Amino acid sequence: MTQPSSKDAGSPGAGRSSSVLSRTLKGLALAGLILTLLWMDHIAGTGPAPGRGSGVMGAFFANGIVMVPVLMLVSAIALKEYRDLAAGAGVEVSARFMTTVGVLLLFLLWAGSICRYRGPEQCPLFLRRSGLNAIMVLCIVPMAQLGWRSVRGRINGSTVAVAASLLGLVYIILPLSFLVALRVRWGVGVLFIVLLVCKLTDVGAYYFGKMIGGPRMAPAVSPNKTWAGVFGGVFVAVPAAVVGALGLGRWSSVDFIGPPAAAVFGLTVAGVAMLGDLAESLVKRDAGVKDSAHMIGGYGGVLDMIDDVLFVAPCAYLFLAVAPFLVG
Repeated sequence: MTQPSSKDAGSPGAGRSSSVLSRTLKGLALAGLILTLLWMDHIAGTGPAPGRGSGVMGAFFANGIVMVPVLMLVSAIALKEYRDLAAGAGVEVSARFMTTVGVLLLFLLWAGSICRYRGPEQCPLFLRRSGLNAIMVLCIVPMAQLGWRSVRGRINGSTVAVAASLLGLVYIILPLSFLVALRVRWGVGVLFIVLLVCKLTDVGAYYFGKMIGGPRMAPAVSPNKTWAGVFGGVFVAVPAAVVGALGLGRWSSVDFIGPPAAAVFGLTVAGVAMLGDLAESLVKRDAGVKDSAHMIGGYGGVLDMIDDVLFVAPCAYLFLAVAPFLVG
């Protein structure tokens, strides 16, 4: 019988690898690191840089030149953890292959976003079609793996292994690319609000679940997640989204959603974030492990820390892209 993840420890009696104080301090440190990286990415696009120019290269410096390499590193670690989880479930996948394809895919989608929103007239046509690039790469992945396994005569488990590799890219790389798209299309401020609401949902769910407890939400998958935690996540996320929208509208020139739409945005992000957390718990249960790794006590591995972001990023992008048409 598997143990609950340390991230799931949101109700009385749950096994915890660190105290509440320790988890809080580590969470604040991680939040500070994220803020620093976002600030560095922002000033990289606004400060002087000899030889940057104003064309496509200038657009690259101004839109994710710090953030994208960090996401590439995060994706490499997350894919390795995913490989280990798959191995725990009896499925063989190649972390090296997925990382190579994943980094290439992230770069192509980054370039495609920049060419679409910042400098289309100066970009080659194939880079403007970021969606087609993603489809092309994702089609090549199973073809290449099936071909390689055919040549090597590796028959047993081939179908499941190829499917698991494709799932790893869809589950980890494509959602991270939507963080890049949020950065390029709407800027660091909007990306910050998305990450803030997402992570505050986790904070609210953890502390409300721990203090109140009560009925469990999905005991078979995550025994320590409670409906009180769900309420806490929503209770924190909705006002955070409204305050973030008001603040961004006041201090930035970015055209963001108004308070009513922001409240719906917070509710949506909270629900999707908790679903993402639950989905990763399902993968860990299948692998028979407590955490995806043991990098940070109380938080587990990188995949444990970004599981909610992976679900939120594409949904947040879709919401922000569609919202103006719904309210306008």
